[in-house]
Amino acid sequence: MKLSSIAVLMLALTLAVAAPGEAATPCAVVICRVELNPPGDDQGEEWVEFFNPGKEAMNIRGWILSASSGTAYTISQEAVVPAKGFYLVKSRDRWLEDKNESITLWTGDDDASGGRPGRKVDSTPALDDVMNDNRVWCRLSENGTDIVPGWRYVDRYHRIDEHALGTPGWAEESVESLAAYLMIPARDDEEKARAIYRWITANIDYNVESYMTCSGSETVLNDKKAVCAGYSQLFESLCDAAGLESVRIDGHGKGYGYTPFSDTDRTSDHAWNAVKIDCSWRLVDPTWGAGHIDEVEGFVRQFDDYYFLTPPEEFIYTHLPDDPRWQLLERPLSKEEYEDLVYVKPPFFRSDMKILSHPESIISTEDKVEIGLFVPGDVLIIAELLDENVNELPDRFTFIRREDDEYVIQVAFPGPGNYTLRIYSKFKEDPGPYSWALDYGIEAGPGTMNMTGFPVIGEAFQEHGLEIESHPEGIIMAKDRVNVSLSAPGDVMIIAKLLDADGKELPDCFTFVQREDDKYVVHVAFPGPGSYTLGVYAKDKNDPGAYEWILNYSIEADGEYQAGFPVIYETFRLHDVHLYSPMVGRLRSGVAQSFRLEVPGAEDVAVINDGRWTHLDEEDGFFERMVVPTGGEVWVSARFPGEDEYYQLLEYSAS
Repeated sequence: MKLSSIAVLMLALTLAVAAPGEAATPCAVVICRVELNPPGDDQGEEWVEFFNPGKEAMNIRGWILSASSGTAYTISQEAVVPAKGFYLVKSRDRWLEDKNESITLWTGDDDASGGRPGRKVDSTPALDDVMNDNRVWCRLSENGTDIVPGWRYVDRYHRIDEHALGTPGWAEESVESLAAYLMIPARDDEEKARAIYRWITANIDYNVESYMTCSGSETVLNDKKAVCAGYSQLFESLCDAAGLESVRIDGHGKGYGYTPFSDTDRTSDHAWNAVKIDCSWRLVDPTWGAGHIDEVEGFVRQFDDYYFLTPPEEFIYTHLPDDPRWQLLERPLSKEEYEDLVYVKPPFFRSDMKILSHPESIISTEDKVEIGLFVPGDVLIIAELLDENVNELPDRFTFIRREDDEYVIQVAFPGPGNYTLRIYSKFKEDPGPYSWALDYGIEAGPGTMNMTGFPVIGEAFQEHGLEIESHPEGIIMAKDRVNVSLSAPGDVMIIAKLLDADGKELPDCFTFVQREDDKYVVHVAFPGPGSYTLGVYAKDKNDPGAYEWILNYSIEADGEYQAGFPVIYETFRLHDVHLYSPMVGRLRSGVAQSFRLEVPGAEDVAVINDGRWTHLDEEDGFFERMVVPTGGEVWVSARFPGEDEYYQLLEYSAS
């Protein structure tokens, strides 16, 4: 939603748009970088940057930026773009969309009141930026001094980071020499701070053995090791040498070893920084930006861009300064409020997720729990339940369903105790693994019953629009047979496989799946008493690829049904065939059987056995007839309009 203060757009803007194919006005100023989706709240943080490749400075006061989504921004202040220089425009409002947004630069019309656009100067193609991070759209060269053809989606700080990562040894002899080198390519205070942050995170190891021991900046620089106090002290010293105002902040951090059940009575166990950029204080944590601690490997270097200029409303979830003013919030949180915040990680904010139902970090219950999260449509989540020893419990104790932009996570428990619900997220287009996004602590009270949980579902379950109809429990207690129902859109096909206790796939005759109106019924038979897994798979009818796993049930059977079901062929599924009889897979030789099927669109259906064809009688799409099998395989085949061949639908055996 755009704010009303910028949603007002004069009709003249629409009427004055250049005709298709109209050339832009020759001008030195061009759009060179665009930030559609900055970290945190986009309000007041979206920006457009101009570059002037000409030999003379250009004053663009009164010029207008219009967005294809229907909003505009007038450059009302004095705005001079120097020759071979840059000028960045940032609105106080949110006025750019994250998807399919193009921006056009117009000269102002001096003869018109209200800032109507004049002539078109430059424009961008349609741009998408769904990542809540520091990547921007850019058409500058690698050295940042020339315009190149084509727009690229790049890290905003790529040029500065490359310079910092290439720091020569001679520049690291002192804080002053290092600061002087890092400042060489920086165009403003933000890039200066970034160069310092990137060098520290790439070169200083966390000193696990010297936890909470602080060393001076020169010592940290020489040893290339520090704890959080040393990281923050070096950051402050380098800022001082670079002419930046910076402070070290002491406080509590929800870092290594923290859980929602952790005791946070000890206030100061971490240190980070604030740095002043464009007259505003911004938050930085070079320690957490450098990597993390692993119980086995110790310090693991892993750069994290998130902790550079982190929005204060996000930073407070994991950082509580001793001095409340360094929360940089209009209303600082109390220690109790900080402790109650859900334990979130950077992917939570990068994915633009929001908590809907349970804002507290610990949930007390004696029953199942349902948690609601807002999750954008291009983001996927999964969840796992951990016991008090951080051991992962079986997948059946969590179940996720999607309702528009809301995910509902259902949680069941094997009994009383303390549990951690851990949720992971990733973007749909990201082929990589899921990332840890947030934790809830759950106290299951003494009255909590031993629950069987839920069916185990995969990503494709939600993507295919499926819903569980008949068995919401994770373990099904059955006799010799059971039927499971799933609702499914008309363009989805489903198959099922039965596995024994050792994970061995059993013959296809032990499952039979067919559509009944708007749902599928999965018929399951068991060759004997025991533990089984029912796996269900789905795909779209027009998809020539393989079926995707969508669902697993655990089944405990105490009966035997050796006869099974007929084996289904793909044509049966493609044409939504429905079998009424016989539903048993093994037929008795010499005994008449009533064959009855509904085969939409078929011209003929025949039963083929021992070389004999028995054509079924047809009425209103139903085909039926009594047939006496004589032994061996028995096939049911159909012919469809425009086809000479018969296609197999089902296979039985007779003996």
